[in-house]
Amino acid sequence: MTLVLREQAEEIVQAAYDHGINIFDTADAYAGGRSEILLGKILKNSGWKRSSYIVATKLVWGSKLDSDRGLSRKFILEAIDASLQRLQMEYVDIVYINRTDPMCPIEEVVRACTHAINHGKAMYWGTSRWTAMEIMEAYTVARQCHLIPPSAEQTEYHMFQREKVEIHLPELFHKIGTGTITWSPQAFGLLTGKFDEGVQLLSRGSLKSPEYQTFVYGYEKDVLSNSIPLQANSSRRGCSNKNRVKHA
Repeated sequence: MTLVLREQAEEIVQAAYDHGINIFDTADAYAGGRSEILLGKILKNSGWKRSSYIVATKLVWGSKLDSDRGLSRKFILEAIDASLQRLQMEYVDIVYINRTDPMCPIEEVVRACTHAINHGKAMYWGTSRWTAMEIMEAYTVARQCHLIPPSAEQTEYHMFQREKVEIHLPELFHKIGTGTITWSPQAFGLLTGKFDEGVQLLSRGSLKSPEYQTFVYGYEKDVLSNSIPLQANSSRRGCSNKNRVKHA
């Protein structure tokens, strides 16, 4: 919801909820916090029971502010409070910690997230873009120190990025019971064909963020090499290029 108007966002959220989608994912870094503000207003005015939907937010450390540069206990607890204020909520269902901080012990992260849960600010906590080894360390620390382990890993998963979800995580999750929430199943829209004729204005691919630029152009060769087979497969199934992601 970073590049849409409030009216459009309300229509999208309402349509999603009406069709059974009740998990809404945001982050403190999306549009500089405006995404959380907008989602919070929409949900507050919706009239829906709080128990009927799930809200997840993600803490992204590494901004220019001195206190935000590292994934410290101070940053985590203050960031959760700030997100709750923007969302106008007493708690979020799950808070994800985006990437580990090599300068901060994982135990400090686990303790901070446990504190937030124990004080009713989050029901669960999870990881995002953590390696299997890092997740296992967090789980081990939690068990040894009687803390709360992560409940889920939010990770990228699509036809160009399969190794982590299909090879590295299954055995680990089978052992410790952690779940997986995947993001970008359409590879930032590349699999839908939206970039076949170039990057559109106001699309994610047009953003100057190094992350988006690396993503879009980093997978360019993969898209080009798979574009013709995907189109042929879609044609055999009677689907348009827009729906080819379903068969990828």
